Amino acid sequence: MSEMTKAMSQETAGIPRKWIILGVVKGVLLLVAVGVVFSLYGCNTVRGIGQDIEKAGDAIQRSTR
Repeated sequence: MSEMTKAMSQETAGIPRKWIILGVVKGVLLLVAVGVVFSLYGCNTVRGIGQDIEKAGDAIQRSTR
């Protein structure tokens, strides 16, 4: 066995490999879910800024008439 394999087998002694993989998968899914939530909030923020700029542009156009 290589040194890395020996070290990994010593670290995970007594814990079934499938539980370790399941824990990693859960962690990745949690990170993806958090990313999606922040993305949705970001989209709402960008949309709001776009609407504010559009209203400002309309106000400038009205004032020049």
